[in-house]
Amino acid sequence: MLVYNITFSIEESTENEFIDFLKKELMPFIELQNLTSSVTLLKLLTEIQQELTNLALQLNFEEIEKYISFENEILEKIIEKTDSKYKGKYLTFNTLLEKI
Repeated sequence: MLVYNITFSIEESTENEFIDFLKKELMPFIELQNLTSSVTLLKLLTEIQQELTNLALQLNFEEIEKYISFENEILEKIIEKTDSKYKGKYLTFNTLLEKI
């Protein structure tokens, strides 16, 4: 199983609004693509920088082919959707993990 993790750093003042965006718009969009076996939203408890909230969106893929389809067809749309509301207001980094 592959886990694709998108970590977002956002200002604490926009935390609730951003979480609503993730839960109501981004996560349902990802789930509708039928490529992931699950999508989970987590809050990082380790403080990376003061006054920032860190959230992790974890996408589980059962097959590498589904991940590749996601990367080629969906990832850019996720960036566009996020930028359309929060461009310049968040930082992100992505990691691909394999369950062992």
